Amino acid sequence: MENEYNNNTNNIGNPYNIGNTGNIAPNNIVPPNNYQAYQNNGMPRVYVTSDRPMEELINEKKGSPALYILIATLIMNAAQFLLAIPLYLMNNDDLLSIVSLLVINVSEFAFSYIFLQRNGYLNDDYFHPIRSGKVTFSNICRYVLYALMISPIANLIASIASIIFSDSTLQSISEMPLWLSIVYVSILGPIGEEMLFRGTAAYGYSRRNGKVVAAVISALMFGLFHMNFLQASYAFVLGLIFAFVALNENSILPVIMMHIANNSISTIFDNINLSENTNGIVNMVYSIIGIPCLVIMIVMIALTWNKETENTSMSTSKKAIDPPLVIFVVIMIILCIFVEFSGYLTALAN
Repeated sequence: MENEYNNNTNNIGNPYNIGNTGNIAPNNIVPPNNYQAYQNNGMPRVYVTSDRPMEELINEKKGSPALYILIATLIMNAAQFLLAIPLYLMNNDDLLSIVSLLVINVSEFAFSYIFLQRNGYLNDDYFHPIRSGKVTFSNICRYVLYALMISPIANLIASIASIIFSDSTLQSISEMPLWLSIVYVSILGPIGEEMLFRGTAAYGYSRRNGKVVAAVISALMFGLFHMNFLQASYAFVLGLIFAFVALNENSILPVIMMHIANNSISTIFDNINLSENTNGIVNMVYSIIGIPCLVIMIVMIALTWNKETENTSMSTSKKAIDPPLVIFVVIMIILCIFVEFSGYLTALAN
């Protein structure tokens, strides 16, 4: 049988038709708009927005996204533990915080870069909003609206989760120096986490298993990464929203803006001296505002859902749940239980 090509470039849903012989399109033939089509043994045709040969895409063996995040997380925790001993003996809590957060941020950027570079994703439009034309007035207005709504939503979920779980980790974050909270919690932290979880996890899994699976897996990993059930609960919900927005917009820019906005507002509230009653009223009002914000967010995502990007996401036979993902989830759940148990013991002691 022969491979048959159809030069109907006006219909992006059928730019090329490669026969079901399982053969790969010749490397010197790249369809218009950087789309490649592949059909194997009667499986649905797959369209991939990439300039790389389809053979390279189909036969990728560069490790799952979870593998890179697992290694990064293990290195972060091991390095922080080893560095904590001498810094603790020096009795310098600020230096301990700086070094610990620096280790986390460097690990996030380093392993995100390694994964994206090894898989050839660094030049994709997803990571280049200016080049891909994403930085327009209408897009920025939509991104800002997303960013303004995300903090009340986070507060709503956190208020519900705080009924069940302790907040010992959140208390330690609020005790950071103000300048460190601004630099790391509000800026560097969100960028690093977005590169790791919406870059490596969400984008990586979307190329293997589609947008919905990628959103759920990346949100689960993002939540457990915080090693605290309270943060994990609302981070999972935020992770779902971040992943759907990023993959639907085909850009990491809006979720970086959303994450920075959420953490910046949290930093401001953490450093405002309010009475206990006033703080409770503010939290209650903010949580109530989060209800319509959550509804509007869901409606906006649904109305702007890009079915074309779902169809053009690479879908292969690779399993979404692989050993690195299982190991990561098990380790992080154990750590969450340990932190939660420690929080209850501290509360009892006080």
